Amino acid sequence: MTFVQVIDCRTTHADELSGLMDQWVEMTEGRRTATHSIVAKDRSDATHVVEIVEFPSYEEAMKNSNLPETDRIFREMVALCEEEPTFTDLDVVRDEQLNMRLVRRFVDEVINSGDTRAATRFCTEDYREHDPSLSSYDVDLAQAMRENQEVISAIRPRITIERIIAQDDTVSAVLGYQGRHTGDLQGLPATGREVAGTGHVTFRCVGGRIAESWWNWDMMGLLQQLGALPDAEAAEANKAVARQIFEAVGRGDLAAVRSLCTEDYQEHDPSNSADPIGLDQAIAELRPFVEAMHPTFTVESQLAEGDLVCTRWTARGRHTGELLGLEATGREVVTAGQTIDRFRDGKVCESWFNWDLAGLLRDLGAT
Repeated sequence: MTFVQVIDCRTTHADELSGLMDQWVEMTEGRRTATHSIVAKDRSDATHVVEIVEFPSYEEAMKNSNLPETDRIFREMVALCEEEPTFTDLDVVRDEQLNMRLVRRFVDEVINSGDTRAATRFCTEDYREHDPSLSSYDVDLAQAMRENQEVISAIRPRITIERIIAQDDTVSAVLGYQGRHTGDLQGLPATGREVAGTGHVTFRCVGGRIAESWWNWDMMGLLQQLGALPDAEAAEANKAVARQIFEAVGRGDLAAVRSLCTEDYQEHDPSNSADPIGLDQAIAELRPFVEAMHPTFTVESQLAEGDLVCTRWTARGRHTGELLGLEATGREVVTAGQTIDRFRDGKVCESWFNWDLAGLLRDLGAT
Protein backbone atom coordinates (compact mmCIF):
# COMPACT_ATOMS: atom_id res chain seq x y z
CA MET A 1 0.00 0.00 0.00
CA THR A 2 1.46 3.32 -1.08
CA PHE A 3 -1.57 5.59 -1.33
CA VAL A 4 -4.31 6.63 1.12
CA GLN A 5 -7.35 8.74 0.41
CA VAL A 6 -8.86 10.56 3.40
CA ILE A 7 -12.45 11.81 3.01
CA ASP A 8 -13.67 14.39 5.56
CA CYS A 9 -17.37 15.08 5.90
CA ARG A 10 -19.97 16.34 8.35
CA THR A 11 -23.00 14.16 8.92
CA THR A 12 -25.26 12.70 11.54
CA HIS A 13 -25.54 9.50 9.51
CA ALA A 14 -22.23 7.77 10.26
CA ASP A 15 -23.84 4.33 10.36
CA GLU A 16 -25.41 4.85 6.95
CA LEU A 17 -22.03 5.95 5.58
CA SER A 18 -20.47 2.77 6.92
CA GLY A 19 -23.25 0.79 5.26
CA LEU A 20 -22.52 2.50 1.94
CA MET A 21 -18.89 1.38 2.21
CA ASP A 22 -20.09 -2.19 2.76
CA GLN A 23 -22.27 -1.92 -0.35
CA TRP A 24 -19.37 -0.59 -2.41
CA VAL A 25 -17.12 -3.45 -1.28
CA GLU A 26 -19.78 -6.01 -2.20
CA MET A 27 -20.70 -4.43 -5.53
CA THR A 28 -17.09 -4.08 -6.75
CA GLU A 29 -15.86 -7.52 -5.69
CA GLY A 30 -13.17 -8.74 -8.09
CA ARG A 31 -12.70 -5.35 -9.73
CA ARG A 32 -11.68 -2.95 -6.96
CA THR A 33 -8.09 -2.82 -5.72
CA ALA A 34 -8.66 -0.96 -2.45
CA THR A 35 -6.89 -2.96 0.24
CA HIS A 36 -8.67 -1.57 3.31
CA SER A 37 -11.31 0.98 4.31
CA ILE A 38 -12.14 2.63 7.62
CA VAL A 39 -14.99 4.88 8.75
CA ALA A 40 -14.21 6.80 11.96
CA LYS A 41 -15.88 9.44 14.15
CA ASP A 42 -14.13 12.46 15.63
CA ARG A 43 -14.19 12.10 19.45
CA SER A 44 -14.52 15.87 19.90
CA ASP A 45 -17.23 16.34 17.25
CA ALA A 46 -19.68 13.51 16.55
CA THR A 47 -20.73 15.07 13.23
CA HIS A 48 -17.16 14.99 11.93
CA VAL A 49 -16.74 11.65 10.14
CA VAL A 50 -13.61 10.53 8.33
CA GLU A 51 -13.34 7.75 5.77
CA ILE A 52 -9.89 6.31 5.06
CA VAL A 53 -9.41 4.12 2.00
CA GLU A 54 -6.11 2.39 1.23
CA PHE A 55 -4.88 1.55 -2.28
CA PRO A 56 -1.77 -0.15 -3.69
CA SER A 57 -1.00 3.05 -5.63
CA TYR A 58 -2.42 6.37 -6.77
CA GLU A 59 -3.02 4.89 -10.23
CA GLU A 60 -5.11 2.09 -8.73
CA ALA A 61 -7.11 4.64 -6.76
CA MET A 62 -7.97 6.45 -9.98
CA LYS A 63 -9.08 3.17 -11.56
CA ASN A 64 -11.40 2.56 -8.61
CA SER A 65 -12.80 6.08 -8.97
CA ASN A 66 -13.83 5.25 -12.54
CA LEU A 67 -15.93 2.24 -11.54
CA PRO A 68 -19.65 3.00 -12.12
CA GLU A 69 -20.50 1.74 -8.64
CA THR A 70 -18.05 4.23 -7.13
CA ASP A 71 -19.86 7.16 -8.73
CA ARG A 72 -23.24 5.95 -7.48
CA ILE A 73 -22.05 5.32 -3.92
CA PHE A 74 -20.30 8.71 -3.85
CA ARG A 75 -23.50 10.53 -4.84
CA GLU A 76 -25.40 8.72 -2.09
CA MET A 77 -22.65 9.60 0.38
CA VAL A 78 -22.83 13.29 -0.53
CA ALA A 79 -26.59 13.19 0.05
CA LEU A 80 -25.95 12.06 3.63
CA CYS A 81 -23.51 14.91 4.33
CA GLU A 82 -24.28 18.43 5.52
CA GLU A 83 -21.72 19.87 3.11
CA GLU A 84 -19.48 18.75 0.24
CA PRO A 85 -16.86 16.24 1.50
CA THR A 86 -13.19 17.16 1.18
CA PHE A 87 -10.52 14.77 -0.10
CA THR A 88 -6.88 14.48 0.96
CA ASP A 89 -4.54 12.32 -1.12
CA LEU A 90 -1.58 10.90 0.80
CA ASP A 91 1.45 9.02 -0.50
CA VAL A 92 2.55 6.58 2.20
CA VAL A 93 6.29 6.78 2.87
CA ARG A 94 6.51 4.01 5.46
CA ASP A 95 4.27 1.11 6.46
CA GLU A 96 6.19 -1.77 7.95
CA GLN A 97 3.11 -3.48 9.39
CA LEU A 98 1.46 -3.76 5.99
CA ASN A 99 4.67 -5.11 4.48
CA MET A 100 4.68 -7.84 7.13
CA ARG A 101 1.04 -8.56 6.38
CA LEU A 102 1.92 -8.77 2.68
CA VAL A 103 4.60 -11.36 3.47
CA ARG A 104 2.23 -13.42 5.62
CA ARG A 105 -0.35 -13.45 2.83
CA PHE A 106 2.31 -14.41 0.29
CA VAL A 107 3.34 -17.41 2.39
CA ASP A 108 -0.25 -18.54 2.94
CA GLU A 109 -1.76 -17.84 -0.48
CA VAL A 110 1.20 -18.80 -2.67
CA ILE A 111 3.23 -21.47 -0.88
CA ASN A 112 0.78 -23.05 1.56
CA SER A 113 -2.01 -23.01 -1.01
CA GLY A 114 0.26 -24.88 -3.43
CA ASP A 115 -0.39 -22.46 -6.30
CA THR A 116 2.61 -20.32 -7.27
CA ARG A 117 0.55 -18.63 -10.00
CA ALA A 118 -0.94 -16.54 -7.20
CA ALA A 119 2.47 -14.86 -6.86
CA THR A 120 1.49 -12.46 -9.65
CA ARG A 121 -0.92 -10.81 -7.19
CA PHE A 122 1.87 -10.13 -4.70
CA CYS A 123 5.02 -9.49 -6.75
CA THR A 124 6.13 -6.70 -9.05
CA GLU A 125 6.53 -7.40 -12.76
CA ASP A 126 10.32 -7.02 -12.46
CA TYR A 127 10.53 -9.27 -9.37
CA ARG A 128 13.85 -11.10 -8.80
CA GLU A 129 14.38 -14.15 -6.59
CA HIS A 130 17.68 -15.33 -5.13
CA ASP A 131 17.82 -18.91 -3.82
CA PRO A 132 20.88 -21.19 -4.06
CA SER A 133 18.57 -24.21 -4.31
CA LEU A 134 17.19 -23.00 -7.68
CA SER A 135 18.88 -23.44 -11.06
CA SER A 136 20.25 -19.89 -10.85
CA TYR A 137 20.74 -17.49 -7.96
CA ASP A 138 18.94 -14.70 -9.83
CA VAL A 139 15.64 -15.64 -11.52
CA ASP A 140 12.63 -13.66 -12.66
CA LEU A 141 9.06 -14.21 -11.49
CA ALA A 142 8.07 -16.67 -14.20
CA GLN A 143 11.07 -18.92 -13.62
CA ALA A 144 10.72 -18.66 -9.85
CA MET A 145 7.07 -19.72 -10.05
CA ARG A 146 7.92 -22.62 -12.35
CA GLU A 147 10.79 -24.00 -10.27
CA ASN A 148 9.11 -23.42 -6.92
CA GLN A 149 5.94 -25.12 -8.14
CA GLU A 150 7.99 -28.27 -8.76
CA VAL A 151 9.30 -28.17 -5.19
CA ILE A 152 5.88 -27.44 -3.70
CA SER A 153 4.30 -30.26 -5.70
CA ALA A 154 7.00 -32.67 -4.52
CA ILE A 155 7.03 -31.75 -0.82
CA ARG A 156 3.58 -30.23 -0.17
CA PRO A 157 5.06 -28.03 2.57
CA ARG A 158 3.11 -26.24 5.23
CA ILE A 159 5.16 -23.19 6.18
CA THR A 160 4.89 -21.33 9.46
CA ILE A 161 6.48 -17.97 10.19
CA GLU A 162 8.38 -18.41 13.45
CA ARG A 163 9.81 -14.89 13.68
CA ILE A 164 9.29 -11.80 11.53
CA ILE A 165 10.78 -8.30 11.61
CA ALA A 166 10.50 -5.27 9.33
CA GLN A 167 12.39 -2.05 8.76
CA ASP A 168 11.65 0.47 6.02
CA ASP A 169 10.99 -1.55 2.84
CA THR A 170 12.55 -4.81 4.08
CA VAL A 171 10.95 -7.77 5.85
CA SER A 172 12.88 -10.79 7.17
CA ALA A 173 11.45 -13.99 8.60
CA VAL A 174 12.52 -17.26 10.18
CA LEU A 175 10.50 -20.08 8.66
CA GLY A 176 9.61 -23.61 9.65
CA TYR A 177 7.99 -26.20 7.43
CA GLN A 178 6.49 -29.68 7.48
CA GLY A 179 5.59 -31.79 4.48
CA ARG A 180 5.65 -35.17 2.80
CA HIS A 181 7.86 -36.21 -0.12
CA THR A 182 5.20 -37.31 -2.62
CA GLY A 183 6.79 -36.33 -5.95
CA ASP A 184 10.04 -36.03 -7.86
CA LEU A 185 12.37 -33.52 -6.19
CA GLN A 186 15.42 -32.49 -8.20
CA GLY A 187 15.77 -36.02 -9.54
CA LEU A 188 14.87 -37.77 -6.28
CA PRO A 189 11.80 -40.00 -6.73
CA ALA A 190 9.05 -39.82 -4.13
CA THR A 191 9.85 -41.60 -0.86
CA GLY A 192 6.61 -40.89 1.01
CA ARG A 193 8.67 -39.71 3.96
CA GLU A 194 7.53 -36.92 6.23
CA VAL A 195 10.00 -34.03 6.31
CA ALA A 196 10.48 -30.91 8.40
CA GLY A 197 13.00 -28.12 8.37
CA THR A 198 13.81 -24.45 8.71
CA GLY A 199 14.73 -21.52 6.50
CA HIS A 200 15.28 -17.78 6.36
CA VAL A 201 13.91 -15.29 3.86
CA THR A 202 14.28 -11.55 3.29
CA PHE A 203 11.86 -9.56 1.13
CA ARG A 204 12.22 -6.09 -0.39
CA CYS A 205 8.82 -4.46 -0.83
CA VAL A 206 7.92 -1.66 -3.23
CA GLY A 207 4.50 -0.10 -3.58
CA GLY A 208 2.68 -2.79 -1.64
CA ARG A 209 4.27 -5.61 -3.61
CA ILE A 210 7.33 -7.83 -3.27
CA ALA A 211 10.12 -6.71 -5.59
CA GLU A 212 12.94 -9.03 -4.53
CA SER A 213 13.57 -11.94 -2.18
CA TRP A 214 16.50 -13.91 -0.80
CA TRP A 215 15.94 -17.47 0.46
CA ASN A 216 18.04 -19.98 2.35
CA TRP A 217 16.82 -23.44 3.38
CA ASP A 218 18.42 -26.25 5.38
CA MET A 219 18.88 -28.41 2.30
CA MET A 220 21.39 -30.65 4.06
CA GLY A 221 18.77 -31.54 6.65
CA LEU A 222 16.21 -32.23 3.92
CA LEU A 223 18.61 -34.52 2.05
CA GLN A 224 19.36 -36.39 5.26
CA GLN A 225 15.67 -36.97 5.88
CA LEU A 226 15.21 -38.24 2.33
CA GLY A 227 18.21 -40.57 2.59
CA ALA A 228 19.82 -38.83 -0.37
CA LEU A 229 23.09 -37.48 0.95
CA PRO A 230 25.67 -36.98 -1.81
CA ASP A 231 28.43 -39.48 -2.39
CA ALA A 232 31.09 -38.83 0.24
CA GLU A 233 33.95 -39.22 -2.25
CA ALA A 234 32.40 -36.69 -4.64
CA ALA A 235 31.89 -34.23 -1.80
CA GLU A 236 35.52 -34.54 -0.71
CA ALA A 237 36.69 -34.17 -4.31
CA ASN A 238 34.69 -30.94 -4.66
CA LYS A 239 36.16 -29.63 -1.42
CA ALA A 240 39.63 -30.37 -2.76
CA VAL A 241 38.96 -28.40 -5.95
CA ALA A 242 37.76 -25.44 -3.89
CA ARG A 243 41.01 -25.56 -1.90
CA GLN A 244 43.06 -25.84 -5.10
CA ILE A 245 41.54 -22.61 -6.36
CA PHE A 246 42.66 -20.74 -3.24
CA GLU A 247 46.11 -22.29 -3.51
CA ALA A 248 46.36 -21.25 -7.18
CA VAL A 249 45.36 -17.67 -6.33
CA GLY A 250 48.05 -17.66 -3.65
CA ARG A 251 50.63 -18.71 -6.27
CA GLY A 252 49.36 -16.09 -8.69
CA ASP A 253 48.50 -18.89 -11.13
CA LEU A 254 45.28 -17.55 -12.61
CA ALA A 255 45.51 -20.00 -15.51
CA ALA A 256 45.10 -22.80 -12.98
CA VAL A 257 42.10 -21.00 -11.51
CA ARG A 258 40.55 -20.84 -14.98
CA SER A 259 41.15 -24.56 -15.55
CA LEU A 260 39.20 -25.43 -12.40
CA CYS A 261 36.09 -23.52 -13.55
CA THR A 262 33.58 -24.20 -16.32
CA GLU A 263 33.54 -21.90 -19.35
CA ASP A 264 30.06 -20.65 -18.41
CA TYR A 265 31.14 -19.90 -14.83
CA GLN A 266 29.19 -17.16 -13.03
CA GLU A 267 30.44 -15.21 -10.00
CA HIS A 268 28.40 -13.28 -7.44
CA ASP A 269 30.37 -10.87 -5.26
CA PRO A 270 29.09 -7.50 -4.01
CA SER A 271 32.60 -6.08 -4.48
CA ASN A 272 32.60 -6.88 -8.22
CA SER A 273 31.76 -4.40 -10.97
CA ALA A 274 28.50 -6.25 -11.71
CA ASP A 275 26.46 -9.22 -10.51
CA PRO A 276 26.95 -11.77 -11.84
CA ILE A 277 30.15 -11.70 -13.90
CA GLY A 278 31.55 -14.41 -16.17
CA LEU A 279 34.85 -16.25 -16.02
CA ASP A 280 36.90 -13.78 -18.09
CA GLN A 281 35.71 -10.81 -16.05
CA ALA A 282 36.22 -12.68 -12.78
CA ILE A 283 39.86 -13.41 -13.70
CA ALA A 284 40.36 -9.80 -14.84
CA GLU A 285 39.00 -8.40 -11.56
CA LEU A 286 40.99 -10.88 -9.46
CA ARG A 287 44.32 -10.08 -11.14
CA PRO A 288 44.90 -6.58 -9.61
CA PHE A 289 44.24 -7.97 -6.13
CA VAL A 290 46.71 -10.80 -6.64
CA GLU A 291 49.39 -8.52 -8.08
CA ALA A 292 48.96 -5.87 -5.37
CA MET A 293 48.61 -8.12 -2.32
CA HIS A 294 50.29 -11.48 -3.17
CA PRO A 295 47.83 -13.16 -0.80
CA THR A 296 48.14 -16.52 0.90
CA PHE A 297 44.98 -18.28 1.96
CA THR A 298 44.16 -20.43 4.95
CA VAL A 299 41.07 -22.62 4.66
CA GLU A 300 39.46 -22.47 8.10
CA SER A 301 36.58 -24.87 7.45
CA GLN A 302 34.56 -26.49 4.67
CA LEU A 303 31.22 -28.21 4.32
CA ALA A 304 29.57 -29.85 1.33
CA GLU A 305 25.98 -30.51 0.39
CA GLY A 306 24.97 -31.93 -2.97
CA ASP A 307 26.77 -29.90 -5.64
CA LEU A 308 27.65 -27.07 -3.22
CA VAL A 309 30.77 -26.48 -1.13
CA CYS A 310 31.07 -23.69 1.45
CA THR A 311 34.60 -22.60 2.35
CA ARG A 312 35.43 -20.24 5.20
CA TRP A 313 38.85 -18.68 4.62
CA THR A 314 41.40 -16.15 5.81
CA ALA A 315 43.76 -14.25 3.49
CA ARG A 316 47.04 -12.58 4.44
CA GLY A 317 49.20 -10.37 2.27
CA ARG A 318 51.41 -7.31 1.94
CA HIS A 319 50.27 -4.24 0.01
CA THR A 320 53.07 -3.85 -2.56
CA GLY A 321 51.17 -2.48 -5.54
CA GLU A 322 48.30 -0.18 -6.49
CA LEU A 323 44.89 -1.50 -5.43
CA LEU A 324 41.58 0.28 -6.00
CA GLY A 325 43.43 3.56 -6.49
CA LEU A 326 45.54 3.15 -3.35
CA GLU A 327 49.30 3.37 -3.83
CA ALA A 328 51.39 0.65 -2.19
CA THR A 329 51.70 1.10 1.57
CA GLY A 330 53.82 -1.95 2.40
CA ARG A 331 51.35 -2.81 5.13
CA GLU A 332 50.62 -6.39 6.07
CA VAL A 333 46.88 -7.03 6.21
CA VAL A 334 44.49 -9.85 7.01
CA THR A 335 40.97 -10.29 5.70
CA ALA A 336 38.41 -13.06 5.93
CA GLY A 337 35.44 -14.31 3.97
CA GLN A 338 33.22 -17.17 2.93
CA THR A 339 32.60 -18.68 -0.48
CA ILE A 340 29.93 -21.06 -1.74
CA ASP A 341 30.87 -22.90 -4.94
CA ARG A 342 28.48 -24.87 -7.13
CA PHE A 343 30.06 -27.80 -8.98
CA ARG A 344 29.29 -29.47 -12.29
CA ASP A 345 31.35 -32.38 -13.59
CA GLY A 346 34.14 -31.72 -11.10
CA LYS A 347 34.51 -28.01 -11.87
CA VAL A 348 33.13 -24.85 -10.30
CA CYS A 349 30.28 -23.42 -12.38
CA GLU A 350 29.05 -20.74 -9.98
CA SER A 351 30.37 -18.98 -6.87
CA TRP A 352 29.01 -16.64 -4.21
CA PHE A 353 31.57 -14.54 -2.29
CA ASN A 354 31.32 -12.34 0.75
CA TRP A 355 34.46 -10.98 2.36
CA ASP A 356 35.61 -8.04 4.49
CA LEU A 357 36.62 -5.53 1.79
CA ALA A 358 35.74 -2.61 4.07
CA GLY A 359 38.12 -3.91 6.73
CA LEU A 360 40.88 -4.35 4.15
CA LEU A 361 40.50 -0.77 2.91
CA ARG A 362 40.48 0.50 6.48
CA ASP A 363 43.70 -1.36 7.25
CA LEU A 364 45.26 0.19 4.15
CA GLY A 365 44.36 3.66 5.39
CA ALA A 366 41.55 4.34 2.91
CA THR A 367 38.99 5.11 5.61
